[in-house]
Amino acid sequence: MEKNSRIDNSLKNIKIAYIAQIINVLLSFISRTIFIKYLGMEYLGISGLFSNVLGILSLAELGFGTAMNYTLYKPVSENDSYKIGLLLDFYRKTYRKIAILVFMLGVGIIPILHLIIEVPSNVGNVYIYYFIYLLNTILSYFVSYQFCLTNAEQKVYINTLFDMVLSITTNVVQIVCMIIYKNFIFYLLIGLFLRIIQKICIQRYFNVHYPFIKEKRAAKIQKDDLDSIKKNVKGLVWHKLGEVAIHQTDNIIIAGFLSIIQIGIVDNYNMIINAVSMFVTIIFNNITPSLGNKVAADGREETLKIYKVYELLNYWIYGFCSLALLFLFQPFIKIWIGGDKLIDSFSLILICLNFYFSGRRISFLNYKTVYGVFYDDKYVVLFSATLNLIISIIAGKILGLPGIYLGTLVSGLYQSIRRPIISYERITGESVKIYFSCFIKDLVRLAPPMIVVLLLTNVLIQDITYIRFVIMAIIYTIMVNIWFYLCLQRTDEFKYIKIILVTKLKTIKLGRENGK
Repeated sequence: MEKNSRIDNSLKNIKIAYIAQIINVLLSFISRTIFIKYLGMEYLGISGLFSNVLGILSLAELGFGTAMNYTLYKPVSENDSYKIGLLLDFYRKTYRKIAILVFMLGVGIIPILHLIIEVPSNVGNVYIYYFIYLLNTILSYFVSYQFCLTNAEQKVYINTLFDMVLSITTNVVQIVCMIIYKNFIFYLLIGLFLRIIQKICIQRYFNVHYPFIKEKRAAKIQKDDLDSIKKNVKGLVWHKLGEVAIHQTDNIIIAGFLSIIQIGIVDNYNMIINAVSMFVTIIFNNITPSLGNKVAADGREETLKIYKVYELLNYWIYGFCSLALLFLFQPFIKIWIGGDKLIDSFSLILICLNFYFSGRRISFLNYKTVYGVFYDDKYVVLFSATLNLIISIIAGKILGLPGIYLGTLVSGLYQSIRRPIISYERITGESVKIYFSCFIKDLVRLAPPMIVVLLLTNVLIQDITYIRFVIMAIIYTIMVNIWFYLCLQRTDEFKYIKIILVTKLKTIKLGRENGK
């Protein structure tokens, strides 16, 4: 694929994804506000807890989707529709088995559900709620294999459009349902019903636009491809296990040491972090297929240059967003749903640090993925997950909520250090010292604005209003981006980005002039 085509596809994916995310975030905030008003914090806590429990069951997927994407890069770049069809047949059958396994595991948890959650007396039958959540979860496995094809083709916008339509429809109908009926079961059943409708629409779309998928094939995938998938999955299963243990256990530990209502309070913060994360990962998820295509077409040296640009973007964006969360989180929560739903300052700092370090790992992990390097650091994530659980449980018992987040931070830092030591030099051909030198420089650059933000936050939260909040956000955006610009403007990576942006702007301007 040509360079311009890769860039154009990435930009198209990003543009559509941002439009979808803006709509989704606005509707999510409206829906959450109405949820808290009409259903209450107890149901919100149950929702957050069950999402984590079922997130643990996603371990059954074993990282298979990531291995699939990697295997598809080459046949897609060569337009080998027959091989693509063989791979998709294999993926479809595998995902059906995964869906059945997740369902069986999910049903198996029902008898011990009362050990995980201490249910308030006013929330009804939690077993029914859980079963609906379970059905909604397994439905996603029946369409996942098809989206691997559009991902490999750099047409992520197709996935995005389907998700956007589902999100808009679900949020609107659920909002109406909450206002009229104030019933949690109706709320859940609407989500389940619309997920089924989405699955039918996705199936029809792929049957029309990729008719070769429906063709019957007597052959099976080649042994080399199967061995490659198995090897990658064996490596990824440890990553998947670690990811689940780190990111899907916090609410369960909170339920054990604190309360369902505390989960609801924390879930409001999680929703905002997830919204910000979605905006940010849109960029990196849509650039990753382009990196994969470039790895398949070009040499390591040229790809490494693009990776360095990728790293600079990652630092600027995650640095800006982490400081923004630290500065604006508490004022926003206070004017949105009230000062009684704030978490403590120590927990907030730990949440923002977790967001920064987990985000900074994304660019290197995605770079590993496009090279198909899944196996080398498999035990790192397992050790990290164990570390997280031990520290979170011990510190959570002593410190409460901050202790739980402390475990996540320490385990994440271990990953940030250990993974590059194992894989960086093999993938890039550079010494890992170069990676850590940049890592430390980035932290040093981030320190001055972070100190200023910490000094100002507690002062500015007093007597906060919507107008004052908007003014704070505007001033922050201008000042912090000026800081990043001054720090990074002389780097080769920044100059590369500047050339791309100027070229695209000239192309857009020329197109408009020709259209007149």
